[in-house]
Amino acid sequence: MSTVDTEDFPASMRLLSLGPAHQPAYVCPPLQATLTRKLIRQSDPETFHLLFTQQGCMGISHRDQEILAAQDSLVLLNSS
Repeated sequence: MSTVDTEDFPASMRLLSLGPAHQPAYVCPPLQATLTRKLIRQSDPETFHLLFTQQGCMGISHRDQEILAAQDSLVLLNSS
C-alpha cells in the first residue's frame, strides 16, 4: 500500500463478523494497494468482496480493465 499522505495518515477500520461473512468499514485518505500474482499464489483465501463506496470514489484496475466506482456504488470482486 502507498499514499501521498506520508506526513499524516488518519485512518480507521471496523469489522463486524457475521458467521462466515465479515463486514469491514474503512475510513481513509486516498491510497493505492497492489496485489501481485505472487502474493495471490502465496495466500488466496478465495473470498468475495462486496464494496460500497459511501463517500468519494474508488478506482480499480485489473490487467487492462479499469473502473471508477462513484459515491453510492456497489462493486463485487473476488480475491483471486
